[in-house]
Amino acid sequence: MAAVRRAPAALLHHVRRSPATHVYLFVLLVTTAVLDTVDARLATALLRQLSTNLREMSRDAFRVLLLSAFLLDGSHWFREVAMVSVVLGSLERRVGTMRAVAVAAVGHVGATLVTTVGIWANVSFGHGGGALVRTIDVGASYVLLAGAGALVMRIRKWPGLARALLVVWVVVPFAQGHSFTDAGHLAAACIGATFIEVIDPTGARKTRSPGGGFAQHGRTTTI
Repeated sequence: MAAVRRAPAALLHHVRRSPATHVYLFVLLVTTAVLDTVDARLATALLRQLSTNLREMSRDAFRVLLLSAFLLDGSHWFREVAMVSVVLGSLERRVGTMRAVAVAAVGHVGATLVTTVGIWANVSFGHGGGALVRTIDVGASYVLLAGAGALVMRIRKWPGLARALLVVWVVVPFAQGHSFTDAGHLAAACIGATFIEVIDPTGARKTRSPGGGFAQHGRTTTI
């Protein structure tokens, strides 16, 4: 019961320490609610026009790269929003707002470009149908996976387990399906894990002390 009573305060503390994450989630909820109010055919047309597919990327890449990250498509939006709050919010609390935003942006753009080039090559060499040119590709999944990739590089407790879980999360679906979406998820996680080492190199030294222990509140705990 004590844990239940502390839950609202803990949630409020989490939101206060990760403001950019929850502003982003608020925008996602607003755009999702707006799309739910319009006709299904119109919603599909809007999603297609704001999607990072080949047609829209060739017309206005900057517009769709930006707007596609603020839209959700599908029936599992609540789960995706909750995971972004936990993963990206935890990353923002650890590395700061600016670094977390940078990871999210670079991961989203980088993974999108990887899938775009892959689809372009597939269509150019006649291995993909015309549906790939105008497919719907929006959502927060690349932001989420980039955040997850960065987060596992900064987790102090059980980092090996966290990284193994991330590998299962992104590698197994890619190995089973070989879809462009799965490839994008894998790319986003790799970009996030790599990029955080570039923009926050001191964070890695804080996470793991030279003596092999984990630094906690200025002390070293050997495991």
